[in-house]
This record gives sequence, structure tokens and C-alpha cells, in this order.
Amino acid sequence: MVATTCSDHPPTGAVELREDVPLAGAAAGAGGARRCAGPRLIAAAFAALSAAITLALLTQIYYGDYEVVPHGSVSSSVAACSEGGARLLRAGGGALDAAVAAALCLAAARPGPAALNASGSVLYWEYRTAHGADPTLAEWDAAGIEAAGEETGPPQLLGALVALHARFGVLPWALVLQPAIDLAELAAAGGEAGGNAESSAAARALSAQLRAVQHNTSTEVCAAWRCAALVRVSAAQRVASGAWRAYAGGAAAGAGPAREALRRALAGDAAPEPPARPAQGSALAVVDTRGTYVALATGAGEAGALPDYAPAIIVDEHICGTRYVVGAASRGALLQTAAALVRGAAPADAVEAARADPAPVNLVRQRGDALLSHADSRAGGLAARF
Repeated sequence: MVATTCSDHPPTGAVELREDVPLAGAAAGAGGARRCAGPRLIAAAFAALSAAITLALLTQIYYGDYEVVPHGSVSSSVAACSEGGARLLRAGGGALDAAVAAALCLAAARPGPAALNASGSVLYWEYRTAHGADPTLAEWDAAGIEAAGEETGPPQLLGALVALHARFGVLPWALVLQPAIDLAELAAAGGEAGGNAESSAAARALSAQLRAVQHNTSTEVCAAWRCAALVRVSAAQRVASGAWRAYAGGAAAGAGPAREALRRALAGDAAPEPPARPAQGSALAVVDTRGTYVALATGAGEAGALPDYAPAIIVDEHICGTRYVVGAASRGALLQTAAALVRGAAPADAVEAARADPAPVNLVRQRGDALLSHADSRAGGLAARF
């Protein structure tokens, strides 16, 4: 019997017709010829298919649809402001760039004498690279303007945001201002078309204020405005309960009763609190592609009055635990939302739940590398992710 060969010419003599011959090993025959390598061909085909599938999965992970695995998010009470901040993240900006752009955009959405003169609080945390350190807490109010040694200093909100951008910003200052300028000019045109001269004039005045400092860097503006005195910067103090810890600013950052109320919220128990006063500020949350978190909240009020806004960052201390970046327009709203989150409520359910204090809350959740954000519908907000 002559062995089957891989030659193009049919073998001479008898041909083996058994079914196992094509799958037989490639041992050399008597004449030195080798059998057909069927198993090797099948193995090579499967290896090539596995490599192609692996390559496709890696391509989807790193270059796939951003809506499936968001890389950054901005959550605020105005859809245009959330999207404006997200555009800066797409352009390579950091969380602080997006937060400054969104905060000024929110001021432009409600132009008025106090739009750029609100006090506020910011938590800034480079979590991916410095999660072992506490976040930076920055706060400002009329006392900072007085400390700058000027009888009439720059608008509080604008001065503080210039100072923060000079310290933590990535993108050029002019680019960060553009979303607010665009919205202010749109509001001015809308006011004229609607016959609201007062609204149009306020929006144009705000746009002019922003354009006046757009052609300088934030460092140059800071030098002229003595920014070091405008903002109080410190390490945020933590409040812990069980596996949860939280950092807060504004009304939730004080000692004594405020800290104890936050601790109870982390234990899932938050007593309903009526609003201290109608919400007059704004709040937002940002997470960028670098794993940096920013929670910002502002409010209009008298000098020396206790601010009611309360930005916060809430962290599960387990490895790869959940982190919430929360912008809350009041302490009561923060406490009830935080209690719901630590009890396992979905972000949308925790934010939209009925509360004694209806002030808006906007948040971003990060669990592992996955982002989920929600903006409070009470203020008509809409988060932007990419």
C-alpha cells in the first residue's frame, strides 16, 4: 500500500480510502514523502480567528463608541453648559477647565447683577494619581475681595475661577471662556428678539466682562487682581462611616453638627432638612479622562452669611469601589442624596427622589472605569458624556 502524498499528481497504486487518513499525523513515508497536515491547518485557522477577535475587542475598548464606555462627563443644570464643558474635555482639557467653563456658562444662563459675583466652593482631586491624599478645598466670598486690599475688587466668582484656572488649568484661558461668551451673546440676541431689553442688556454686559479678560492668560489676570488673596485653599477634611468616606465644602464642611449630619448620611440615615433659603446658586460635577474630580457649587448671598451650597466627593474605600462627585445647591439636598446613594440607590433615583429640600443636585459616578452621570430635572439639567 502506498501512502497518500500532498503532490499535485495522483499516487500510483492503491489509494487508502479510510476516513481517518486526512487527519493522520505527518510522519514521513517510505519514500520520504509526508502526509497532508490537516490538524496543523485547522489549528492555524483557529489561531488566526482568535487573534482577529482579540484585535477587534482591543480596538473597541480603546477606540470604540464613547457612549458605551464614557471617558469623561460634565453634569450641570443647563444642557448647553454641560456640553460646553464636555467639548473642552474632548479637546484635551482637564476637569478644572470644564468646571470653570460650565460655571461661567451657568452664570451667563442667568445674567444679572450677581451672576459673576457669587460666593462658592470647589473640591479638586486628582484621584488616579493622588488618591492617597485628601482633595483640595477652595472657597471664596466677599471676605477674599476685602483681603485683596481693594475697595472694589473683581467679581467674586470670576476672580476665584481665574485663580483656580491659573493653578490647575490645562487649556488656554481664552478657550475656557468661550462657551460662556457664546451663551451670553445668544441670550442677548434672544432678549432683543423677545422684547426683553433688561435681560438683553445684562447678557451683553456679562459678555463684555468676559471678553475684557479673554485676551490675557489667567496668570496675567491673577497678577493684576492679586488672586492669592481671593481664594482660601486647604486640604479637605474627611468624614467617615463604615466603608464610606466623604469630603465636602460649603455648608456641609463645617465642624460639629454639620460633620455629624454628613456622617449620619454616610450611614444611610439623613433626617429631612427644609431649605435654609430658596436656592439661588448653581452646582456641577466633572470627571475627566485623567481621573480628576471636580465638585463645584456657588450661591448668591450676603457677606458673612453661612453658605448653603454643598459640593462633595463620596468614596467607597473598598478596592475599585464606587466614587460619587456631587454638586449640590444646598446642604439638605446633599445629605438626603448621599444617604440614598450609600443605601444602593441608582444615581437617577437618588437625585430625582422627593426631598424636603428640592435644591438641585448634579452628580457623576465612577465605578471602576465606567462613568454614569445624572443632572437634576428640577432645574432642567442634562449631563453630557463622551
